[in-house]
Amino acid sequence: LAVPPLGAASAAAAVTKVRTAGKLHTGSPPRGAVALWTGGSHGYGHAALSLGGDRILTTDPPGHPGGVGEQPLSMPKNTWGLTFVGWTTWWGVELPT
Repeated sequence: LAVPPLGAASAAAAVTKVRTAGKLHTGSPPRGAVALWTGGSHGYGHAALSLGGDRILTTDPPGHPGGVGEQPLSMPKNTWGLTFVGWTTWWGVELPT
C-alpha cells in the first residue's frame, strides 16, 4: 500500500500540518482517510488507514507486533492511551479532483 507522504516526521507532526492547512476533520473517518492520533511514550502519535464503519487498518495491532491488522477505531486509545484528533484525505499538496 503506497500512501503519499505528508512530509512530516511523525503522526503528531502530521496533525499539526494538517490542522494548519485546515484539512483536519473530526468525527468518524470515511473509508480511505488517514486517521490520526497524538500522544504515546515518545509523543509521535499514530496514523492508520480508515476502512470506514469505525474500523482501521493499523500497524502493530494487539497480538501481532510488527504486523498489520484490522482493528476498531478505538483501539489506539483503549490499548495505547492515544488521543484521536481526527482524519484527513489531504496529502500535503492539492490533488486535482
